[in-house]
Amino acid sequence: MNTEADVKQLQEEIVGFWQSQDGPGYMSIQGGMTMPVGSSETEHIRMWIDDGVLIGSNAGGPADYDVIFEAATEDPAWRFRSREQGGEVLSPTLTDQELEVVMDCALEDLPRLVGRADIAVPTGVMHLTLRLVYLGDIGMYGIGEWETVAHGRKAIIRKPVSMSKEQ
Repeated sequence: MNTEADVKQLQEEIVGFWQSQDGPGYMSIQGGMTMPVGSSETEHIRMWIDDGVLIGSNAGGPADYDVIFEAATEDPAWRFRSREQGGEVLSPTLTDQELEVVMDCALEDLPRLVGRADIAVPTGVMHLTLRLVYLGDIGMYGIGEWETVAHGRKAIIRKPVSMSKEQ
């Protein structure tokens, strides 16, 4: 995924309609409070390319927003581990070791995408960052991070996210 041609091919493979599901995770609130957060309903995402930029939209979902994706060619290696394993997510559906076994290659060798969006919410703006690994026919998997301010305190929600292409 180091060349412009690689990124373009990846984008073209991803174009289409996807189902997205986030699993249980947690919310950290400034001041040291952490609490569990449940799964969300399945969302239907349309992925398309506009002027060379990969965009995902959940129009018709609970919030209407677009996510702008870019290839994560410069990011350091990602790890999907539970907090007990020294990671950031409470109970990932798949760990990085499991992904490497399933895909028969190192996690950092898989195509990776970072998506970002700013979502209007009653308290202001929620910043979304999705870090997804593209797994070919299997779909995409990664971590979603939603950051906002609640009652004057910074709050971050982290959840595992899995996406599968609709047939």
